[in-house]
Amino acid sequence: MIQTSRVPIWESEGKGIKEYVKPDQIIHLGFCGGFSIGAIQEITRQFYDKDPDFHVACLAATTHVQYMLGANLQTPMIKKLTTSYAGDAYPRSSMVSIFNHHIKKGMNIE
Repeated sequence: MIQTSRVPIWESEGKGIKEYVKPDQIIHLGFCGGFSIGAIQEITRQFYDKDPDFHVACLAATTHVQYMLGANLQTPMIKKLTTSYAGDAYPRSSMVSIFNHHIKKGMNIE
């Protein structure tokens, strides 16, 4: 049985996310790729406006994490972000206003 992030790849992402991803969990996004973006979109869809307080860990918090943060500015999905870099990497390294917004609302970045 081949598994990715405990979600069997033959299951639809919606069913796998619903079964395996719960509020207050640590979500390790790894390197941003096709599965990661699809899973992030499905997590965002299922937990929109539910205040799940995820702890997200990833190598670099760029577009994929910004998607989760930007989906709902009033109820952040991420309470803690563990990363080596948070911001935009292209065309130049820079902080993104969405991170500042959520830091002011209580998101912790380490």
